Amino acid sequence: MKVISTDFVPIEPYETNAVLVNIGQRYNIIIEANAAPGDYWIRTEIPGGQGGCGGAIDVHGNITGILRYDASSTALPTSSRNDYPSDCHDEPKELLRPVLPWTIDPHPQNDVHNNTYEAGISEVRFHNAFRWDLTDTPMWLDFSNPTILNLENTTWNPEYAVIDYNFDRGFVYLVITANLTRLGENKTEIPAGHPIHMHGHDFAVLAQENRTYDESRDPIETFNLNNPPRRDVVFLPSNGFVALAFKPDNPGIWLVHCHIAWHASSGLALQILERQPDILDSIGTLEATNRTCDGWDAYEKAHPIDQDDSGI
Repeated sequence: MKVISTDFVPIEPYETNAVLVNIGQRYNIIIEANAAPGDYWIRTEIPGGQGGCGGAIDVHGNITGILRYDASSTALPTSSRNDYPSDCHDEPKELLRPVLPWTIDPHPQNDVHNNTYEAGISEVRFHNAFRWDLTDTPMWLDFSNPTILNLENTTWNPEYAVIDYNFDRGFVYLVITANLTRLGENKTEIPAGHPIHMHGHDFAVLAQENRTYDESRDPIETFNLNNPPRRDVVFLPSNGFVALAFKPDNPGIWLVHCHIAWHASSGLALQILERQPDILDSIGTLEATNRTCDGWDAYEKAHPIDQDDSGI
């Protein structure tokens, strides 16, 4: 089959017999019916091995469909599994070459040192439980007080996990490192990967490594700035890091979060507040938002909610 796009970004086509799809990712593929006519198994497999994607299922359990050349056939296929990698990672980044190239400015608008975030764990003081976070505090939003209705704010509740970017040109860089716990005094790496999704933008994947991030060893000069892969969901490798860049050309409030539902639910997310002074003009009006919130407030007054989720 031929892969032609990653998260709706057109890429130079490449051929493969399997595609590694992390949670939230989308690939457009073309399957050419040029094999010998017959019946063929379609297989879907959960990666195993290292990387935090769960466990592999047995070879027969991965059969999820049949591709038939003859729609009237009822024969069971006899095709066998292809040999392909089954560890938890993204498609090889050197294959993901966007058709419309970007050259990334090596001088980001922001300070990368102050824009490095850890996908880690925060300890809950009871029940020996924990929560995931991306900033210093796990995200916890108030359903009745959304960020979009607070555009006059100059400070934010830390639980809203707001990162303010008021740049209108160039590129903003983010470095996200994997899985440093905050249990006790010493931070310890744990083997868990995270599919990281950004709303509002495609981002360029400047680096994606299976090792600990070291600012002195991994300066901007080592990043891929010449037409790197672009997408909106990237796999953060277990005990590794990703470096991302986006153009601040879409004023708004954009989530960056893990696409594993319970990780996001427990707080592994942040909000990018992009060009705060321009957001209202870009929307035009908040009338529809206010009507929705009025309806929510009336419902919540009649049916009080015991919030048990981060709000996203």
